[in-house]
Amino acid sequence: MSELVASTATPPATRPRFGPSELTLPSPPLGLALVLEAAENEDTSLQRLGWLINREPSLTTHVLKLSNSAAYSVGRQVSSVSQATVYLGARTIRNMTLSHIVRTVSLSVDVGTFDTTLFWEHSLRRAGAAHVLATRLAFDDPGEAFTAGLIQDLGLLVMAVQWPDLAPEIEAAMALPIDERRAREVALTGTTHDAIFALIADSWGVPQEITRAIAEHHAEVIKLPNRRGQVLAEILRLSDAVADLTQVSPTPDALTRARGCLDNLRGGKRISLETVIDETVRAMSEMSSALEIRVRPQPSYEELIRVAHRVVAKVSARYEDETRRLEAMLAQQVALRRDLESKNEQLARLATTDPLTGVANRRALCDHLDVALQRARDHGEPVTLLMIDLDRFKLVNDTHGHDAGDAVLKETATRLSGALRGGDVLGRLGGEEFAVVLVGCLPEHGPYVAERLRIMLGLRPFRLPSGDLVKVTTSIGGTSVAPGQALTLEETLKRSDLALYACKHSGRNRVSWYTPELEAP
Repeated sequence: MSELVASTATPPATRPRFGPSELTLPSPPLGLALVLEAAENEDTSLQRLGWLINREPSLTTHVLKLSNSAAYSVGRQVSSVSQATVYLGARTIRNMTLSHIVRTVSLSVDVGTFDTTLFWEHSLRRAGAAHVLATRLAFDDPGEAFTAGLIQDLGLLVMAVQWPDLAPEIEAAMALPIDERRAREVALTGTTHDAIFALIADSWGVPQEITRAIAEHHAEVIKLPNRRGQVLAEILRLSDAVADLTQVSPTPDALTRARGCLDNLRGGKRISLETVIDETVRAMSEMSSALEIRVRPQPSYEELIRVAHRVVAKVSARYEDETRRLEAMLAQQVALRRDLESKNEQLARLATTDPLTGVANRRALCDHLDVALQRARDHGEPVTLLMIDLDRFKLVNDTHGHDAGDAVLKETATRLSGALRGGDVLGRLGGEEFAVVLVGCLPEHGPYVAERLRIMLGLRPFRLPSGDLVKVTTSIGGTSVAPGQALTLEETLKRSDLALYACKHSGRNRVSWYTPELEAP
């Protein structure tokens, strides 16, 4: 993208446009940029990634804080970077590093009179709402939604740096509803904050999927090339609508917009506005300490409704229907809460399932493996862990599109599920990486099972939605825990990851098994 493009719904530009080379923001520190690059590289082992993080003390502290925070918690205490990389995976570490880069660089620039404390409070509100919505919608990475929400308005900060004389007016525009806010930005600078973000994103190492979702989330109709990016953009648009209720004012129009976005969510999932607002308030409170962002007391849903009720009472008769609806909603709160409790049980089940393939997600798989390891130690029941990676899967996406990649991932899960025993557990760790927990599988049998799965997956080509056929091979790294052997979850995951890493670097399309020699740096 060579220049900033203003929305067609906003007034014509009044100031010159400019390109990325004219921006004055500093680049990310080299050490942090190296971590971000390594987390993006599929060939980087988790051991190498942890080593790079430990070289940056501020990032180490940031990762450990976030690992134990509401947005990224794995349900257990994380006390080291090594644990964080194993429990969370490279994608989540990338998101943590990105948020740290944004905070570190933005705090080092001169924004004049622009109120950065207020800006980061607004940003945290959007991040909290995005995380709540991603969790409720069973999005495969709520932490990524949190990071995208945190940086989606970063263009405002760039505006304050680029035009310091306009800082008071740019700050005042933050109190306007989103459409008016963007129109005011164009009137002041000739562009919008989301267009500026698209310019700086690549130089700061922001992944393209996050960049596209942020760049498009204000569009009247969001159309992105893959389903995952589409859902992320819709989450960001709704987080804006929810944030406006506190940041601007809970007017009838703002309430209607937020409810409309909720009602139009893909998949027909029903989420109450009360739930989103009150859980966002809790998320902000929990995450403000981890990110060192100071926030004021936030209004609850009931407080916002009271304010909206007073606003409605003062406006013309066209708002009378909305007034009656708000009063009815207050009267029905007890019934809604009871209904919400039953639905929460269903959401808890969704939270353990990968939304694309229907198999266990990373957290659920780790829970199954943890239980199996305890049985191996206490009851002498062996267990084998296989990590399965589709070779050069990026070529499928790049050549045939993300819909084709999704089809291959779903078919992979189907083939694996059909080849496993009833007690085995199949999960998706993220991206094109799967894992299988083979309960009761003796160490001497594990490599044979892995080889059978590898041959089975590569035996037939995958049929794409277009009708084309594509052959995809598989690399499998495995480790076995013998009866009575005591290994932690972290150690077991690390061993299989090292075996898979060795497999990739010895030619792919093969099975590699853990040996102590792989521990050597």
